[in-house]
Amino acid sequence: MNPPSLETSAEAIDVLKELWAPPTQAAMSPHQRVEKALAHRQPDRVPFDFWAVPEVLQALCQFLEVQSQEQLLQLLAVDCRVMSPDYLGPEGRPLPDGTWFAPH
Repeated sequence: MNPPSLETSAEAIDVLKELWAPPTQAAMSPHQRVEKALAHRQPDRVPFDFWAVPEVLQALCQFLEVQSQEQLLQLLAVDCRVMSPDYLGPEGRPLPDGTWFAPH
């Protein structure tokens, strides 16, 4: 079986939609899927995560004609998201050798 042609964004999107069709009511939500896997129970499929450098994310968004990273992750059926809270602690300060001390 030959891999599908992915020369255009439309072809790539069609393949992705075929692989990751919209979930049925019986399918687990991404949250349920990850929670079940973390509890060492069998989810409906393996939870999927995706990380990439900004240049790759931008290139994928352009190729697949999506407007945001979230739309890209949804199209790729990625279950996990990176959560980064803002730091609220004391500010760092420079040291005499030019390095910084960050108390967090």
